[in-house]
Amino acid sequence: MEQGFDNFRTEAMPEPVGPAEESGGSEFWTFVRDVLETLVLAIIMFLVINTVSARVRVDGSSMAPTLADGQ
Repeated sequence: MEQGFDNFRTEAMPEPVGPAEESGGSEFWTFVRDVLETLVLAIIMFLVINTVSARVRVDGSSMAPTLADGQ
């Protein structure tokens, strides 16, 4: 009793859907959007990093060097 592939149903493969061809104006706005997203993310990262690692300047006698030359 030999079984072949005659009993299997086959369907046509759908056409692959690729990116639609964009006009020149659309590519420009995509570029502008990418640049703006990059700038916004860079500003947010700058603010977060500077908030977390705040630089503090301490003035006072406690910050004077305690070792003199030759010691």
